[in-house]
Amino acid sequence: MSEYGCRFFDKFSVLRVGTEVLLKLGNIGPLDAHVRWREGNIVGAEFVTPLHPSVLGHISEFMSEDAG
Repeated sequence: MSEYGCRFFDKFSVLRVGTEVLLKLGNIGPLDAHVRWREGNIVGAEFVTPLHPSVLGHISEFMSEDAG
């Protein structure tokens, strides 16, 4: 996860490189992104507009709390 994009697990393996997607990260989104790479079920997506640092911080905090 960075201000430029993220990676995630694609359970159904249907997303192809170049696909436009809408992502929801925690309670933030939808965020416009494009699939830039994939390795098996792991997908890398680049946000159309980089995240503001405070938004990235909020998402990171939410995801850290949720993991526990």
